[in-house]
Amino acid sequence: MKTIKGDVALRVLILTGKFGMGHVAAAEAVADQLRAYCGAQTEVVDLLESIHPKIYKGIYHGYNAMVNKIPRIYNSMICLDTQLSRLSLREKPANAQVVGSLVRRYRPDVIVSTWLFGSKYIEAYRKRSGDRIPFVTCITDIMAFDEWLSDETDAYIVGSEETKASLAARGVDPAIVHVGGVPVRRAFGRCCRPAGGDAREVLIMGGGLGFIPDADRILETLAAMPRVHATLITGWNQKLYSALKGKYANIDVLGYTDDVPRYMEAADVIVTKSGGATTFECIQAELPMFIVGPYFEQEKANAAYIEEKSLGRVVWGRRPDCGDALAAFLADADGRGRIKENMRALKENMRGGQIGGIIDSLLSQRNSEEIRLEG
Repeated sequence: MKTIKGDVALRVLILTGKFGMGHVAAAEAVADQLRAYCGAQTEVVDLLESIHPKIYKGIYHGYNAMVNKIPRIYNSMICLDTQLSRLSLREKPANAQVVGSLVRRYRPDVIVSTWLFGSKYIEAYRKRSGDRIPFVTCITDIMAFDEWLSDETDAYIVGSEETKASLAARGVDPAIVHVGGVPVRRAFGRCCRPAGGDAREVLIMGGGLGFIPDADRILETLAAMPRVHATLITGWNQKLYSALKGKYANIDVLGYTDDVPRYMEAADVIVTKSGGATTFECIQAELPMFIVGPYFEQEKANAAYIEEKSLGRVVWGRRPDCGDALAAFLADADGRGRIKENMRALKENMRGGQIGGIIDSLLSQRNSEEIRLEG
């Protein structure tokens, strides 16, 4: 009987997809947390690549182009993940076969998904095979699409009590829904620094795709502020990187980096979009957020959560005064101090939803059921 703290390392298969980098960041965070918790052997697998090995790169390319060049169409679809999910779920035997091949290859004791595709594919596999392998879904935004939900999911990890209530309203047993936030790497929890005086170090991030609304207006504001330094991370957006590199004396421009925790540790404020992973990385780092023009539906829901919980300042829509709002936010040391306190309290409330303890409980339940059946 396998236990999470047994003599043999736990094997965990983590399914994700590269639609933006939030799903992948959550998957890597799950792996990081489980390795620290019990020395688990983890495998992070791009599920879309397993589903469509010949065309997955083209799908990702099309997604990235849509987000950056025609975001209105993307938003009108609500979420491309959802549309692809509906198309892909037509042939459940094929869905089960994809997961079956992954199970045979990696022989996991537990499966975790940080992408909504995972729920339906594991559902197909468990129903057709009879395999009761424990399955955990980590929902990576405050808004939870229906495609995340499955009656074959043993546990959900969600970002907020509001998300838990939303799932309960759609028939999910609240007992299997755990408020743990979107999983983030442990390094973000070591970034905290006290608030005091005017903010002098600003971090600017737009996610893996480098999509930053009103970037020009924000950069001009920061460039004109004395004794302020900023670091702009453009992610995979090479065009944005080339356009801004060296343009401002007090703003360093970086491309993609794995060292985001270090930059968060140095920052007093982050200017960013309200992606799920970024939001909860900032909460763990206790880094006040300045959110500009949330546009996509899931980001609007995350921004509303940030505003409601007083975790930062949200500028809704494209506004000519966003530079002035940022300057005021940087100068408001007391307000930023309260934001840090709010983040600290949220972290305490999320401790019961950590994935190591949840998997521990699932494996103990399964072992008890096996003993009962053998008896």
